[in-house]
Amino acid sequence: MHGVGENDELFSVESARAFFDEIPCKNKKFIILPGAKHAVFPDGSLTEIMDWLIYNFKIT
Repeated sequence: MHGVGENDELFSVESARAFFDEIPCKNKKFIILPGAKHAVFPDGSLTEIMDWLIYNFKIT
């Protein structure tokens, strides 16, 4: 799983996606965090990441 903030100041969504595409893994997901910056995460922006982690690692 790889996430990038929609408004990231350091990495564009396109460059993060290009890096993600190079990762040799079958169970992966690319997530764009809505409204997020590089280190600022508005409420609700991490929901999709948390859901993926819970599902894939059976976190309770």
